[in-house]
Amino acid sequence: MTKGPALPKLARFLDPRPLRGTSGAYEGAVRIPVEELRERQHELPPPDRVVSVIAEPELFEIARSALEETGRTCVRVPPDSVPEATATERLRLWEPNEFLVSVASQLKPGKALDIACGSGRNSVALACMGWDVLAVDHLPDALKRLEGFAGRTLEPGEGRVRCEFANVEGENFAPDGRFDLICIVRFLWRPLFERVSDWLTPGGHLVVETFTEVHRERFGKPRTERFVLKAGELPSLVPDLEVRHYSEDWREGAHTARLWATRGH
Repeated sequence: MTKGPALPKLARFLDPRPLRGTSGAYEGAVRIPVEELRERQHELPPPDRVVSVIAEPELFEIARSALEETGRTCVRVPPDSVPEATATERLRLWEPNEFLVSVASQLKPGKALDIACGSGRNSVALACMGWDVLAVDHLPDALKRLEGFAGRTLEPGEGRVRCEFANVEGENFAPDGRFDLICIVRFLWRPLFERVSDWLTPGGHLVVETFTEVHRERFGKPRTERFVLKAGELPSLVPDLEVRHYSEDWREGAHTARLWATRGH
């Protein structure tokens, strides 16, 4: 197993001090200025995590208002209780798909395709781990957020993220080239699986995690039946790939199916 660069460590705190008029850094904190919180919510922890915010009371109330708009809760941490950082440390608040990261960490980094990438936590995570990623989505705003996110996060010597606007549900969708890893997370368009093996290099890997009908029965979402998997369905969609892992279970409030499959040499 060959390991590439690693993900940044998880931070303990959010530092929302404004861009102007402040300097320095708190130990264990990620700086997202309060005026950018709404547009950079994809760089925040998942909504079910409590966000620890280092701030004086007035700034905390402004930050709390922005965080609550995104469905998050937060607690205030007094600034004098956190020491100043004595060295630059690379940290993150955001969390990519854990299944994807666990698989990618076992592979030699190469070319990756992130289908229906959204704002790009998984694309950026793969790039941090050394992968060169083609991130594809049909939402221009999401791709714009991803470009800014990648620009703030990635460092020299790591992988890169290239964004492409495309309708992945279109009959003519076909990415340029072949890929050592393809990921599809929380998205389902069954016709894609008829072609996905053609986009893999020999020995390439497919990682999928998305909702099942059990999740929809509990929560009523996704609303459309075609966006959820039936029990045991996912492996049958990739009959020409070797399934290395398959499971269905409740994970962090969602019932999902997970698949890791490999194309033969």
